[in-house]
Amino acid sequence: CRIISSGPVELVSVVVESEENRKALLTTQFDVNDVKARISSSSDKMEGEWSYLDREIDDNRARLGGRYTLYIVKDGDIYLMLYAGGAVVNADGWTPMMVKGVLHPTRFDGHFDLTWYDSLMLPMDDDTFASVDKEGIMTLDFPFYKSRIRLYKR
Repeated sequence: CRIISSGPVELVSVVVESEENRKALLTTQFDVNDVKARISSSSDKMEGEWSYLDREIDDNRARLGGRYTLYIVKDGDIYLMLYAGGAVVNADGWTPMMVKGVLHPTRFDGHFDLTWYDSLMLPMDDDTFASVDKEGIMTLDFPFYKSRIRLYKR
């Protein structure tokens, strides 16, 4: 924004609006090799490399952005779901180690509140949740969109 004048100017109001840089907000300082080394020696059942298994999606409400592979790492009290690959929609916008989702533990074992970032990097967090079953399959549930994605740990 620039205001240029060759004489006196009285500004009553100036408003500048811009979109936030969503890619910058989701970019992390994690290094893929450090993450791989960390998860290979972790005893935390959530930490690891997780890959797309299947889906149930209401095509009238949502669409699959890709068959994702994610690295999940613990970060304080939460788990970060770091993008490793698989994006189809807006694939050029996603780079490895960006935050694709955040798992917030609940008081129930294997159940998490979920913040998921869609293919356009917008948060989906309206009643979204994730759970891991006895076989180790993680289900990401998006009730508002009548959709779910399942991942398995490699």
